[in-house]
Amino acid sequence: MIGFFIENKQFSAAAYTLRALGRMIGVDLVEVNDARDAGALTALIVYGRRIPESIPETLPTLLMAQDDYDRSKSLTAADVREIESLNDEAPSLRYLFACDVEPLPVALYRDIASGKTMISRRANRVHIAADVPATCFYFLSLENERRTPQRDRFQRFQRNFSPLGEEAYEYPIVDRYAALLRRLLADLAPGEVRSLWPRDTSFAVALSHDVDRIRTWTFRKARRALRGKGRGDICRRATGLLRSIAYPENWRGNFDFISRLENKYNAASTFFMVSAHRCKLDPAYKLSSPRLRRGMARARERGCSFGLHGTIDSAARAGLLAGERDELQRYAGEVRGGRQHYLRFTDETPQRWLEAGLRYDSTLGFASHTGWRCGASLPFYVHDGKKELPIVEIPLILMDTVLFLESKQSLSAAKAWRVIEQHLQETKQNNGLLTINWHNSDLHPYDVHGYSQLYERILQWTQENGGWLASVDAVYDWWIRK
Repeated sequence: MIGFFIENKQFSAAAYTLRALGRMIGVDLVEVNDARDAGALTALIVYGRRIPESIPETLPTLLMAQDDYDRSKSLTAADVREIESLNDEAPSLRYLFACDVEPLPVALYRDIASGKTMISRRANRVHIAADVPATCFYFLSLENERRTPQRDRFQRFQRNFSPLGEEAYEYPIVDRYAALLRRLLADLAPGEVRSLWPRDTSFAVALSHDVDRIRTWTFRKARRALRGKGRGDICRRATGLLRSIAYPENWRGNFDFISRLENKYNAASTFFMVSAHRCKLDPAYKLSSPRLRRGMARARERGCSFGLHGTIDSAARAGLLAGERDELQRYAGEVRGGRQHYLRFTDETPQRWLEAGLRYDSTLGFASHTGWRCGASLPFYVHDGKKELPIVEIPLILMDTVLFLESKQSLSAAKAWRVIEQHLQETKQNNGLLTINWHNSDLHPYDVHGYSQLYERILQWTQENGGWLASVDAVYDWWIRK
């Protein structure tokens, strides 16, 4: 059993963050309120400025420096610092808070700018001068977002609004710290760190589809599909487009095609569906449609699940999300989680989830970029800056429309794969979770853009590299049980 001791409890969210990191590491951390009670532990994490004298030298101990979290109110891009490994090819790590702790004889990491030793060890002790809990909490609690009033026209935070600059989101800061702590604790306390994923798979990919439209093709999408280089390419695209439009599955939401494709790789996904139409940007399909219900039934037979795609207004207005969940449950069975349409998230959204009885959410991603909005890919309990909430956040990392829409990155399938593979490699390296959203209307039985092939390539890469392919519901089930 591994415990943690907090020297100064003035940082009220320290225990929350350490428990969240424990689950991301693969251990259940137990808080010790008196260092003298640490005798029954196999290892101890001390969060403070020094290791208490009452801790026996024989107890494997990891000291993490505790800085003043109140400094978070004034952080700028100049406060984002980075450390690098001295002894192996481990990735670099960014930090926001730090203070001096006694360096031990063997230096493991140093600050890239100053050369100062930041992580060191001897025998069964490790000292970390970076304040890991404060840095991680800054991202998990969305403190970086609350510090700026800037939002887009849908009241969404975008990463270029960040007071720390966009570089803070280039890689998953929290995931990388969890991976580092996993290695250190596995060495300090052999046998205590368990596998994060089923069957000892090294990482996981959560498959999901926002169902914004049942009929696949629109005039705008068809026009985009016909863009090519030279007459031969345009003819090939036109032929593919006609075959796709004529295929019946494209008028039924592609449920059968998608679930059959995923089953080929022993996988299933979660479809997030809208149950109301409140404004012109909300999907307008009817759950009562016999054609739609047949498609949903086929997907369910193949192991797929259904979650709520909350309407745009429901992210902020009280009383809407609960009714939408009830309506969806009439047709889809139990609905345990969801994702807001347009990824709209406001300060009121967590309270709306609680009112609706939702147990997990997968909204927190960027609408115009791929990447790690919460600094993490791994699930965690939501913290609203004041308290922990009984809702698991499963962050959205990669969305298809971000890659290919002209208003966003407008990448070809070949260029998009390079971005996707970088995310897969980062996820595998951290034993992380890559949650992807591939809209059902962009997965065609007859692929024109190459994006259906990209989706299958993700499934294949994950399987070949020892990852776990699962629905978002299955990830939630696993995470709360493990």
